[in-house]
Amino acid sequence: MNQGKNPAVVRAMYIIIVPVVLLIVILNTGLMQRVLPAVRVHGRSFTAAQYNFYYFDYYNSFLEDNELRLDELGYDSRVAAGQQRRESGETWQEFFRREAEAVMAETCYYSDLAAAEGYTFTEEELAPMRERLSAEAAFQLESGIGAANYYIAYYGRGMTERIYKAELTRLYRARAYREHLAQTAPVDPTRIAAYMASEAEDYRTVDIRVITLEAIPDRGTG
Repeated sequence: MNQGKNPAVVRAMYIIIVPVVLLIVILNTGLMQRVLPAVRVHGRSFTAAQYNFYYFDYYNSFLEDNELRLDELGYDSRVAAGQQRRESGETWQEFFRREAEAVMAETCYYSDLAAAEGYTFTEEELAPMRERLSAEAAFQLESGIGAANYYIAYYGRGMTERIYKAELTRLYRARAYREHLAQTAPVDPTRIAAYMASEAEDYRTVDIRVITLEAIPDRGTG
């Protein structure tokens, strides 16, 4: 007697499995991450790949800047960020997202201001971006990792060189324009006086405390 599965059941299972497999294949290609909108910031839509630029840019910078004090901060780079919590109770993934989204908002704000003013960036202002791209190209050459694999490895599935450079340019232009405004924006004495008057603190006085400690001989060298 044939104990095989009911052909109708097998066919139904096949129909269900094929779309799932197809979806996994599409996700692995990064196509959906590059096309489908993920968030809106200042009226502008960002795809998942664009969002990941800011998330992983902050994340990678955090690891680099705090390389020697990750244990002190309570973060383990070997464990998924969503499975670790900070002292505040939020997960590290929530922290990275919050900080990345703050950078996105600031970037869009200043880049939109620069565009509205028709601001022209100088070679000097964008020099830090070119230096970063040169350093990354040198790293790719030295490590033998191709550009496509480099961007995916550091910025997630769907990241391409074109998307990366477009968002990197937006980021550095926003930083440059923010610095330009800080250096050139006029200071209104009337507004300063009004702000000072509205504050309870007396900014004409300063409380200075100096603490001195005697040095202790180094245990290794004396």
